[in-house]
Amino acid sequence: MTDDQRTPHLSDAELLAYLDGELDEELARHVERSTVYRERLQALARQERRLAANLYRGTCPDAHELGEFHMELLAPERAALITQHTDICPHCALELRELQTYLDELAPELEYSFLERVRVFIARLIPDVPNLGGAQMPVPVLAGMRGEAGGPLLYEAGEAQVSLEVQDDAARAGHKSVLGLITGVDAAGWQVVLWQDSKQVQALEVDDLGNFVFEVLPPGAYRLVLRGNGVEIVIQDLAVK
Repeated sequence: MTDDQRTPHLSDAELLAYLDGELDEELARHVERSTVYRERLQALARQERRLAANLYRGTCPDAHELGEFHMELLAPERAALITQHTDICPHCALELRELQTYLDELAPELEYSFLERVRVFIARLIPDVPNLGGAQMPVPVLAGMRGEAGGPLLYEAGEAQVSLEVQDDAARAGHKSVLGLITGVDAAGWQVVLWQDSKQVQALEVDDLGNFVFEVLPPGAYRLVLRGNGVEIVIQDLAVK
């Protein structure tokens, strides 16, 4: 009999207890040896992180609404409420500054009519959730195949989530690879561009599964821009180290 066949049936509540480190030790050992619960644990861990993000900025407007606020497209009553919020919320104030900086660098001559057709999101980093036990977050399919990895970074932008993992580059010592995965939207054929300061470093197309890989990168600070289907997602200050 295999370990999977011997694994007892566990409810989502018990799996959540495992993620929190509160499951009975014997049952926890069954979970760690089994492949049966791997996918469900990943989904539950993702939900935990999204819940943490919602609690972390539970009163903040979403990135799309902040963009519309910045372009003065909201009704006056709603704009007034967001103005009050940004006066006391450093996160949203920073996001608006980053959006303005990005648009200034993108093309100062662009008119709002163009920006209305392209929804620009400054991606939000979802904070880590402690005590995730042995579960792993969804990561790019090539993760773990190219050397030692840091923990994955999960960003949220509208309906899309972007998972990034920085690893040592196997092809050149002292350099890095960035493995990415887009979920939540049909991102096949999207373009992803890596910038450093005002210089374009590399440009790729996302594959049919939402994966992309940047290779042979010197350590440093980068900006990642993903484009497709009338959406532009910007990840500012990506530290590659």
